[in-house]
Amino acid sequence: SGGQKARLSLARALYHSADIYLLDDPLSAVDTRVAKHIYQKCCVEYLKDKATILVTHNIQFLKDAHQILVLNDGECVAIGSYTQLKERGIDLMAYQRLTDETNDRAVMKRRTSVTPSMVSTISEGSDVTDVRDAKQVDEQEVKAELKMIGSVESSVYLAYIKAGAGPLLD
Repeated sequence: SGGQKARLSLARALYHSADIYLLDDPLSAVDTRVAKHIYQKCCVEYLKDKATILVTHNIQFLKDAHQILVLNDGECVAIGSYTQLKERGIDLMAYQRLTDETNDRAVMKRRTSVTPSMVSTISEGSDVTDVRDAKQVDEQEVKAELKMIGSVESSVYLAYIKAGAGPLLD
């Protein structure tokens, strides 16, 4: 699942014991309770003495940040600590709601717009129409393409081991 992949990727990053960490929204694929636990154990406790850049849409984690950079369409609209941003009147909760509403509208627009390629050919006189989301169809095609039959090559196992224990094998 996406949550398992996110946790595994985060664990691999932490395992390398780097000085600087760039975490690109690692908590979005897990539920809120798990995200809170992972954030507390990894970002607050384990990485407390490391430089960590956390890219996230979850504003619940911002109170612990030393510096917050608020972006809108790729442009910096505010920078400072959580307290500084509140003192300047920047309501991060309102900003989150606005972002969520914009994203919801985009999703609804994508769901309600139907192109001829999304509608399958149906027999004359039938009142049933099969409408599929283009992304869903693409994902099904990708999954079908990625399936391989046969045994796993040893190079795949070696690459997997190197990815998880790279510094030990180099």
